[in-house]
Amino acid sequence: VSTSAPGEFLIIIYSLMTVTVLDFGGGYIVVTARYLTNKWVKPLQDKSREKGADRGTFHYWCAREHQHAEAEA
Repeated sequence: VSTSAPGEFLIIIYSLMTVTVLDFGGGYIVVTARYLTNKWVKPLQDKSREKGADRGTFHYWCAREHQHAEAEA
């Protein structure tokens, strides 16, 4: 115990520093992911939904399956 006592202080300091760095880094990653999702993914999803509503998604997929069945035959 007496030989490891000097190292305990460094272990505590390094542990606190590691947690702090990971906390800030993780927060940065989450904020960046949300920003990129709102900037790139959501507009693409909205555009895709509009196209699906314009074509009639159900009819589009039925016609597509019909074409595949004809092509296989």
